[in-house]
Amino acid sequence: MLRGTVVNNSRRCGKPNCRCATGEALHVRTVLSYSKASRTRFLTLPQEMVEPVRQATQRYREAR
Repeated sequence: MLRGTVVNNSRRCGKPNCRCATGEALHVRTVLSYSKASRTRFLTLPQEMVEPVRQATQRYREAR
């Protein structure tokens, strides 16, 4: 079981010559969103860990 939520996060990288600077397409990454010390934290997940982490967070919600 794992407390948190798996979400897709879209953001700009800040590089002036990047495609995201013109608003074409933002960078998308899958993250684990969780709270620690009353602050929201994000942990970037590698592609092979997305599904196991998603299942672990689902088990936490069901147990709660």
